[in-house]
Amino acid sequence: MTRPRFRSLAAAELVAMRGRRLGWAVALAAAGSSVGGLAMAALVLPFDDATAIEASTVVVSRGSAAAVAVAVLAALAVAGPYRDGSWMHAALAVPHAGRRIAAGAVPAVGLGVGLGAVAIASAAVGAALVDASALRALPAAAGAHLGAVAVWSAWMVCLAHATRSPLATLGIGAGLPLVAEPALAGLLAMAPVADARWWLLPGLALRSLAELPVGEGVVLDGPSAAQLPLLLASVLGWTVAAALAAWLRARGAQPR
Repeated sequence: MTRPRFRSLAAAELVAMRGRRLGWAVALAAAGSSVGGLAMAALVLPFDDATAIEASTVVVSRGSAAAVAVAVLAALAVAGPYRDGSWMHAALAVPHAGRRIAAGAVPAVGLGVGLGAVAIASAAVGAALVDASALRALPAAAGAHLGAVAVWSAWMVCLAHATRSPLATLGIGAGLPLVAEPALAGLLAMAPVADARWWLLPGLALRSLAELPVGEGVVLDGPSAAQLPLLLASVLGWTVAAALAAWLRARGAQPR
């Protein structure tokens, strides 16, 4: 028996994701980002000396709800099958763990980027209600944010495979950027190794990489361009760690 083509496997995974209530992720990306974009535009409005790229980055990067929406997507579409037993179809069709994860990651990351696009559009609509001038550099800010969302989506896919739990995937995927990392970043900022927070925390490193073109802004206080190698190394390291965790778990005993 010949092995199915990788493209066919990815297409089958995409079809299997239908009916998993993914509309919740879309609704969260749209509603959360519209409110976030409005709030961020109001925040940047008093700063007349903010550059166009900084204003647009604040709206898109800080106003987007894509990170949480992607965590919901991974919980429903990737971790969900481990709970309801439908994971067995993929396991029987593709016994090779790495190939199976990769085939499922292609549509999941694609859908994650789609959520990022929805979030950007919604944030832009919300911001336009307050200050349309904050969107003058929207294409550049949107491109950087979509790149970050793609990497975050890959991390969430790996997390879903590693935990095999929708609740754990959602808890970590939403709790990390919203609760854990801001608290840890605040503690590190008061420590002698304050700069370590930019590359030590995965979500913050990824966001900082997307916001790096802003430089030293009047609203955003991020790392300098000199931190680029460390940020790249951090994102690459966390990507390898996430992929390895998913692969090792997939190679282990399968759930019954």
